[in-house]
Amino acid sequence: MDSISLIITYYNEEKNIIRTLKKVFSQSLLPKELILINSGSTDKSKKLINNFLKTKKNKNINIYNFSLDTNLPSTSKNMGVQVANYK
Repeated sequence: MDSISLIITYYNEEKNIIRTLKKVFSQSLLPKELILINSGSTDKSKKLINNFLKTKKNKNINIYNFSLDTNLPSTSKNMGVQVANYK
């Protein structure tokens, strides 16, 4: 099976983002790389993600949490595609 990169963009998702990440990590086939991109959130999303990810470093997944000063989802997705190492 090919390795994949999973790109998740977020903007003010503090109420939902941990549930989303738990769903990702509960899958039987995990991505090789998880790229999270903050699209200029003004809430605690980034902090919540960083705290959650501290417990997931041992899953053999390369995890990145980038921040952009934009609230345009397309800009964030494009950055994710540019930095991704896998399909």
